[in-house]
Amino acid sequence: MTQRDLLTASAIETEGFTLETLTPLFMHGNRKNLEVRVPSIKGGLRYWWRTLQDSPSKELIKRETAKFGGITGDQGCRSPVRFRLELSETKMDSSPLLPHRTSKKRYSPAIGAHQSLRLLMVHLKRDAESAGEDGLTLKEEHSLYVRWMLLLSGFGQRARRGAGAVQYEGFQWRTSSDIQNTLRDLLTRLKRDDAFQFPPPESGCLLRRKEKPQRIHPQINAVWVGEPSLSAEKARERISRAGNRANSGGGPLGSSKPRFASPLHCTVRRVGQGYVPVITEVTSRDMEKNHYRDARNRFLQILGVNV
Repeated sequence: MTQRDLLTASAIETEGFTLETLTPLFMHGNRKNLEVRVPSIKGGLRYWWRTLQDSPSKELIKRETAKFGGITGDQGCRSPVRFRLELSETKMDSSPLLPHRTSKKRYSPAIGAHQSLRLLMVHLKRDAESAGEDGLTLKEEHSLYVRWMLLLSGFGQRARRGAGAVQYEGFQWRTSSDIQNTLRDLLTRLKRDDAFQFPPPESGCLLRRKEKPQRIHPQINAVWVGEPSLSAEKARERISRAGNRANSGGGPLGSSKPRFASPLHCTVRRVGQGYVPVITEVTSRDMEKNHYRDARNRFLQILGVNV
């Protein structure tokens, strides 16, 4: 995407996503140069795109490169989509990374709760109108996957344990059934709904994969919603405590030594007047083992999910 293209208004198409921070967004960089890195957002989008793909590795890399850019072998491919993040008078705050701790809390700078962000998705018009998959244009496909990411993901440090939770203004939910309906709608439009079943939402489980996937990269296995809290920060504190109690000292729910990312992504979303934990499980090497299942179920039970 050249500078000339960007300066020619008719040559580009832009879609905006207005977001509100619900919990502290811990940014990267030193204290004098903190930033929310756009490449990390795009990397997150690629990750959440892969969670719904069950292609062999070589085909997966080829498809991903065509959609997001990159290098395959000796061939480079420019990205057909770019992102910009606008921070509208955001206020810096200092919050504990581990809110469950009653003493020796480590405070870090962050964008505070209830701040407005705007994520802009930019395509050249010719790219926006080019064919994607399953009858969608490339822009339509990217737009749906951005919503998929904004539904299940947090951003920044400790995002898998409730930090960096954001609420997209297009998600106005009154009950957990509304979240399930959004999940179902996105998967249907992406032609991925056949791989999942949708249990009664009062069970706490909103989505579950029907069959074990054939590929080894992380893929969506299940999504749960826990009990509501009166504030988003209370929900984050409960998530942090659940991680500590269910995975004390490191283990199947994530470890620093050896490095192992948790297969449970837990963020916070506003539903009605409350704030609920939304827990997404991706497939992992240990998911069939008893020690993992015991730790996962303990984590879910602390968050109010009946398992």
